[in-house]
Amino acid sequence: MRASRKASNHARRVGAAEGVALRGGARTARRLSRMAAGPGSKVCGRLSVMLQAYCQVTSLFVVPPGAFRPPPKVDSAVVRLVPRDPATININDHRRFADVVKAAFGQRRKMLRSSLKGVAPGIEEHLIAAGIAPTARAQEIPVQDFCALARQIAQA
Repeated sequence: MRASRKASNHARRVGAAEGVALRGGARTARRLSRMAAGPGSKVCGRLSVMLQAYCQVTSLFVVPPGAFRPPPKVDSAVVRLVPRDPATININDHRRFADVVKAAFGQRRKMLRSSLKGVAPGIEEHLIAAGIAPTARAQEIPVQDFCALARQIAQA
């Protein structure tokens, strides 16, 4: 995925924290919770995994409408995305990683052995080799396990 490669290249160049401002009222809170959601959370999704693979995500604070002139009709929020050291990202094939995450979350309520069938032949063996139960669902899997699965598939 081009965005993943860009994130990795950006992480190498920046090396410092950057702020991201989000606007959108109730949608802002949902977006923030999705960005920082961990495995097992109902809001854990593709955005969570892709962001957390390349950055440390921290919700900083909410900015009320009165802080702006003219005041918007929604709250804003500031999030810190600290790029991870490329040596610690541990993703060999960024496109393969993005494809695995996309397929896993494409059908949220399905088990991984079903949702990842089209990604690689023998997906159940790859899941087991990566230390992931084939009956698990995507939102239950930590980011590191998605990285391990992508590496396992790439090696085959």
